[in-house]
Amino acid sequence: MSRSMRSLALHAALVGLSLLTLAPLLWMVSASLMSSGEATTFPPRLLPRQPSLQQYYILFERLQLGAALFNSAFLAAAITALSLAVRANFSAGV
Repeated sequence: MSRSMRSLALHAALVGLSLLTLAPLLWMVSASLMSSGEATTFPPRLLPRQPSLQQYYILFERLQLGAALFNSAFLAAAITALSLAVRANFSAGV
């Protein structure tokens, strides 16, 4: 087998494995856009009949994810600013 054929076979195998690895992620995204109960039908559908973000609205409302997201962003920004200030303070003295 020539070198180019081995390279082609290797790349084909890598593309196939990457598609196999991405399949569950694509299913999760597709199922999250389905209406309630649609993901559990048999046979399962790969794409939602009517894609909707309603499940995300319910999730954010029920678990108050907006407040948690704001708190996380605020904390990350504060720690980053503090780290930069401390680093700038020590760098100026060197």
